[in-house]
Amino acid sequence: MALIVQKFGGSVLNSERKFTKIAHSIASLHRQGHQLVVVVSALKGITDRLLRQAQRINPHMPKGQSLDLLLSLGEQQSCALLGLALNACDIPINVKSGALVGLQRTKKHQWHVDVSHYLEVLKKNVIVVSGFQALDEHNNLITLGRGGSDLTALILSHALKADRCQLIKDVPGIAAIDSQCSSKGRTFFSQLSLNDLLTISQSGSDIVQTQAIQFAQQYHVNFEVTDLHNQGTYVYA
Repeated sequence: MALIVQKFGGSVLNSERKFTKIAHSIASLHRQGHQLVVVVSALKGITDRLLRQAQRINPHMPKGQSLDLLLSLGEQQSCALLGLALNACDIPINVKSGALVGLQRTKKHQWHVDVSHYLEVLKKNVIVVSGFQALDEHNNLITLGRGGSDLTALILSHALKADRCQLIKDVPGIAAIDSQCSSKGRTFFSQLSLNDLLTISQSGSDIVQTQAIQFAQQYHVNFEVTDLHNQGTYVYA
């Protein structure tokens, strides 16, 4: 039995039908006896739509509580939809979104996770987490930047001492060129160091959030970048 953190990116959550497919995959792992924390991003295009809506209301679009609250809705929608899909598979779940995520940034810009509660809930339930959101030291809801669900997954993986952390995206791992290019004819790494991944990220690839890579470096968090077929790259500290 393993404790597994899985993060499903917005590029994977590109239709409502995908939630059913993903739920069946999670259900299979749960029935094998694994403990699962599943982090979700917003559906593809939702965050951009919310940003455009904010800009129409206020062209200056100042950063702060109102904007963070609006942008967090995309991940909360995904969290609810996956929860419903898992309900349909008769899988016991615990949904954590917004303030209930239990992830808080301290004054020293460290991260605190309510580990004991997570581990207690995991004894019976799959935990579904809204990525990209946390609380600051004043208990205000904040967002974690583009690709912030990667950071959510890695923080939880580190705090919970997970046996495995998977960032599930729409590409079979990491290649040396920008992830927006066609994957045809590209060679993907089977494994890669965090240092090399950071270099690739700083060269313009956005396959994994840079802040998440830096967190993984600091705390020596190994993880995988895979597609839905479990093909991908193992990233090691």
